[in-house]
Amino acid sequence: MAPERFRYCLDQLRRLDHDRYLSVLLAPAERRAPLAALGALEAELDHIPQTVSEPMLGQIRFQWWRDTLEQMTPTSHPGHEVAEALVDTLFVGGLSPSDLLPMIDLRSAQLTAEPFATTRDLVTSVEQLVKVSLEARLALMAGSKTVGIDMLVAEGIVRHLRRIPFEAGAERLSLPLDLMRTYDVDPHDMFAGVARPGFKALVAELRHLASERYKLGAGVRVTNVSELHVLLPASLVPLYLRKMAATDFDLLHHSCEVPAFRRQLRLIRVLATKRF
Repeated sequence: MAPERFRYCLDQLRRLDHDRYLSVLLAPAERRAPLAALGALEAELDHIPQTVSEPMLGQIRFQWWRDTLEQMTPTSHPGHEVAEALVDTLFVGGLSPSDLLPMIDLRSAQLTAEPFATTRDLVTSVEQLVKVSLEARLALMAGSKTVGIDMLVAEGIVRHLRRIPFEAGAERLSLPLDLMRTYDVDPHDMFAGVARPGFKALVAELRHLASERYKLGAGVRVTNVSELHVLLPASLVPLYLRKMAATDFDLLHHSCEVPAFRRQLRLIRVLATKRF
């Protein structure tokens, strides 16, 4: 990959997905390029709903990426730094651009879909996106396609929780309707930034769900270097869950961010022990 494209992808990750940015920096030099390119693509796709005023504008952005991947060849010049980085990365790694289309389709569907009817629907959506992302990364990194899925699902649930303040501010309902009924959560309270006890109990249940999924995958020693670095961002799940579990924490008003030095220490420890 051309150095300027690699730097651009790193900068996008630094701004939009700092966890993956730190993880890429800790990866072996020969593995940084594919991780940075795919990470920058996903960061851009995840950021689209936060940068548009209505779903149709987001769909236009998603369609641009869909068209770009469908038309991509080894000699393409898409005119976009992340897309150019993907040209440099995908064909060398033996991955077809069409393999990344589900990343777009799943996110596009979430932008205009009705709220999740059940918690199972939410988890299924997270699982689908995680599997596509995991398979793409491991295809480029020559790793197993079955490792670590539970930890990555936990990471996906945590990412969903961290997006709730933005979704509520945009008056988009992103919580499962079954839990909202169980805990008597009024969406108008959320949209107004009011976190009543029922809302906090609902968030606690999703936290517990993420914690249980993480435990299913944690504790196993990961010796394959490629797999270790693909899974590395998920090792930060416990840090976010602990922060959200604080008695006085208010998801709608308090930042979920964990200081960078704590995340770095956690990542380094996992790399040293090869245990999550």
